[in-house]
Amino acid sequence: LNISDLLQVVNGHFRLIVFDSVNFTLHTSCSLFGILPVFYCSVNNRVFISSDIELISQKSGYQKMNKRFILENILFYYPLFNQTSYENISLLPAQNSISVSEKGLKLNKHTFIANWFVSQPENWRKSTERISNVFIDRVKHYLPDEPYIHALTGGFDSRTLVSSGLYYKKKFETY
Repeated sequence: LNISDLLQVVNGHFRLIVFDSVNFTLHTSCSLFGILPVFYCSVNNRVFISSDIELISQKSGYQKMNKRFILENILFYYPLFNQTSYENISLLPAQNSISVSEKGLKLNKHTFIANWFVSQPENWRKSTERISNVFIDRVKHYLPDEPYIHALTGGFDSRTLVSSGLYYKKKFETY
């Protein structure tokens, strides 16, 4: 199973679970930048994978608070690595998948962002219109079809997303 190829054809923010019945292997991943988290741990030859860290903590018995995670959040207001609020429960790193088989749990890097860069980039002035059109085409995959609420903070990102929603005639409110 090539998760990287699969992720090229799936759009949006998602979590993905694929069971390979031939090799009896479970593969779990999330969308490219890990916006929707996937948590995992292994205890007593059992692997727990979930989007709910509290559920994993309850089922695995891992309930000790992670001091490193707390320190990172106090210092940087953001966890730096794949730490979670509980010791021994990890966050699936972005651009990775988890494979679980009879051999155990294995992390697999499926996307290498550095490979997206080229040695001879186009001049930004010559590529602005093309890049804008690519963005407008791609952003539609991330805008909900049902009514939603968008934070209009006044920053460039929020204004861009509001204008994209208007362009695609999405139903949304702002605050």
